[in-house]
Amino acid sequence: MLTADFVLLHNFEKNTIMMKYLLIFGSLLFLCSKTFSQYEFELVKDIYTTGDAHPQSITAFNGKLFFNAYEPVYGGEMYSSDGTTAGTGLFLDIYSTGNSYPNFACENDGLLFFSATDDYGNEPWITDGTVGGTVQLKDVNSTGSSVPGNFTVLGSFVLFSANDGTNGEELWITDGTSSGTTLLKDINAGVSSSAPGSFCKYNDKIFFRAWESSTGNELWVTDGTTSGTTMLKDINASGNSTPYSLYVYNSKMYFTADDGTNGVELWVTDGTTSGTTLLKDINPSGSSNCSGFAEFGGSLYFYADDGTNGSELWVTDGTSGGTMMLKDINPGGDSSPGGFTEYNGKLYFAADDGTNGKELWVTDGTPSGTIMIKDLNPASAGGYPWYFTIYKNKLIFSGIDAGGRKMWTSDGTTSGTVIIEPDIAPNPSPLNMMNTFTHFNGSLYFKGDFDSNGYELWKVTDTTATTGIDEITGSLNFSIFPNPSSGVVNFRFDQISDSASLKVVDLNGKILMKSVLNSANASVDLSELGQGIYIVEIETKGYRHFKRIVIN
Repeated sequence: MLTADFVLLHNFEKNTIMMKYLLIFGSLLFLCSKTFSQYEFELVKDIYTTGDAHPQSITAFNGKLFFNAYEPVYGGEMYSSDGTTAGTGLFLDIYSTGNSYPNFACENDGLLFFSATDDYGNEPWITDGTVGGTVQLKDVNSTGSSVPGNFTVLGSFVLFSANDGTNGEELWITDGTSSGTTLLKDINAGVSSSAPGSFCKYNDKIFFRAWESSTGNELWVTDGTTSGTTMLKDINASGNSTPYSLYVYNSKMYFTADDGTNGVELWVTDGTTSGTTLLKDINPSGSSNCSGFAEFGGSLYFYADDGTNGSELWVTDGTSGGTMMLKDINPGGDSSPGGFTEYNGKLYFAADDGTNGKELWVTDGTPSGTIMIKDLNPASAGGYPWYFTIYKNKLIFSGIDAGGRKMWTSDGTTSGTVIIEPDIAPNPSPLNMMNTFTHFNGSLYFKGDFDSNGYELWKVTDTTATTGIDEITGSLNFSIFPNPSSGVVNFRFDQISDSASLKVVDLNGKILMKSVLNSANASVDLSELGQGIYIVEIETKGYRHFKRIVIN
């Protein structure tokens, strides 16, 4: 994420000089690896010198990267990095006689919440970024492991699921202190579990699914109090509706559920029982199994099976009549689109057209504008592009060519979609076990194996001067809609624990507007700015996040 002052547009002459410098001296630039085009790869540290460290759960917090990694002396433990070899190492040996494998979850009020295993089992932990401030939050299950999960911020609290060994897996809440970590509600009374899951913040409440013996697995909601934790609606009166894929779009929450009559279909709620309804029975003869929701261009995109065309790309404007298949990408089969990521005014995803296998596709929101960008792996079962992220105004992802899974970059064109890797790359499938890219201090960090060191912590840096702003969400996920807009713009945050400052600047860096956003759903009138392209900056907890917006 961006943590320093920046220049929105570099002078063209300055860019030209920099590019000439890079072209002339590019072959001389070395760190731990060589430069491929403008991308410089570096092995941050070989943690397990004779094997694979397998760094996982790589998370940026409080000016450092935190992750878990394995080496035989300490086992799978908590590591940290400032991005340098010297500044990368064991942070804390949580479980001195075993593997703690911390799994980092969410940040709230200056604390990073995670689960880890020690002598007391797998329990909730917190860190403030210091060794002394890294402690077990509470031994929830004194006779075993509580296996906490689903950590989700609600105001100054964090909700999660855990099993205390007495009440089963239920809904818990914490204020970040041991005494303030308590069972919020035993939804399914007794030792059996309600197994709450699919947490989603909407209208300053958390919506989730949970099982209760008399009603089954249904949609629940909580405001963070015991009395305010209730079933929203018994969607399937004769069984389990099992709601999942909860997603907030255009001031409502969309999800998938089975009412026992229409199968697994698309539902919507305004947060009330009466306002929780079936939006459309997409597959009248069975279940559409719709999922993978992503907002783009003021509409909601997803995949669904209508019983005739297979699992294909669908779109909705929030009405039944406005819910339709955008394109039958794979006639007679399933294109199974997924990994939806917005980039430069279009939506990119992976799909299988039945001929080329699962490859890189894009849509501008029209059937004719929904096309395959590139066949990454010709004459094969597909390139399977995944783990999309936006970095230095480029789409970065992992994908398979004839040799294996590698790192790719795309500017949205066929010729501009290419593999990037260091010159020292004997391993034909260096990202075969990678699971995410993490933005930190202007670079992308990931698990890779480009050489003979095994799967270790790597980073890649675009060394060229930028002419734009990274659209980095970092630890804050938010969306702006509609975009383009005629004036009034809506902001939706997946999680925001306190206020966020808003700035709107033009392409010369001039600040045109300042405001404060105090809720997860806010609206701002930008009509006075006039037509043009602007940069929206959201700042919270010392981090800055940017998105482009067009006013027309």
